[in-house]
Amino acid sequence: IDSAQVHADRAAMLFPSSPFVHNIYAQLASKRGDKPTMLAKLRLAIDAAKLDTSMAETQRQMEFQLATTLQEWANLGGSAQKAELNKEALALFTELLRADPSGSEAAYAFSAASEIISVAQDTSAAVELMAPMVADATPYNDLTLLLAADLSRIFSRNDDAMKMYEGALAKNPNTRDASYFLSFMYYEAKQAAPMMTLTERLLV
Repeated sequence: IDSAQVHADRAAMLFPSSPFVHNIYAQLASKRGDKPTMLAKLRLAIDAAKLDTSMAETQRQMEFQLATTLQEWANLGGSAQKAELNKEALALFTELLRADPSGSEAAYAFSAASEIISVAQDTSAAVELMAPMVADATPYNDLTLLLAADLSRIFSRNDDAMKMYEGALAKNPNTRDASYFLSFMYYEAKQAAPMMTLTERLLV
């Protein structure tokens, strides 16, 4: 770590505003267990990366790390600022999800956002996160839609949950969890025909 610090300091002399310089300082702070400094440096790295369109992928990776670290720090060491840290993490996860709803990490972003919302029992945040998905589920993959259905059920928003299960099945008709829970919800809603179709599929 000491050697890395020396090289980082030399790089900073050459290009102090580089996102890579800010990022290495963030990683060094993380290695030393200094989460507040790590978060501050990572925010600087992200702001610097936003100024260069060629840094889009690097920016996204740093935003994921920032959001994940914020969430972890809120739960472990930053309890005095828990609400503030979780709010920032939630905003980042939501932004990352909406920027690439069909991407490989979309489900992770939604899952992390969902965890923050569920722990806080924040209905309005759940509705806000879900709104674009309820309006149009097609950009999202089946796993993200399954997670969205689970969040909807936690907050007793059954109509939204049914839309999410239907969206998941449109992506992957063999998603058994979606078929199972949606058939049960059709049963509760007294919609016999679609319930039987899904039940027969489950029994095959």
